[in-house]
Amino acid sequence: MSEVELIEPIEIELDKKRQLKITLAGMIQAERKLKQLRGDPMLSLWLLPMEELNAGGFSVETTMALLWAGLVHQDKDLTFDEMLELPSDPKEIVAKVRDAFMRFYKLKNPNEADVVGETETDDKKKPSQPGLNSGHSPALNSD
Repeated sequence: MSEVELIEPIEIELDKKRQLKITLAGMIQAERKLKQLRGDPMLSLWLLPMEELNAGGFSVETTMALLWAGLVHQDKDLTFDEMLELPSDPKEIVAKVRDAFMRFYKLKNPNEADVVGETETDDKKKPSQPGLNSGHSPALNSD
């Protein structure tokens, strides 16, 4: 019996190009790992990531558990600890895991800039800077 793929796989560069794929089996593995890491037998992977996203982002534990669970379909023998040792770019991991989760829950991200730390609201709060967005360039005035 094949695993049920919940979203299209997302390519991620680690020690080599790998496919991050969310499956039901992977979600169960991630939940078991997080219960073990946190010592919380009542932890629910259906609720935890949403709570963490609402609080500002995934914890490192959640991110790595979801990454590991999304990789084991390609390498059934890959352990959590081995996955932690793979060469990686932390920013790429955070972005790809967040993207996979948001696709899984079919969430919309209205502020794409927010993923990199800046929201549309922040832009609107910034004062106008001469020469950059006001249409006036003081360096060109000869007065």
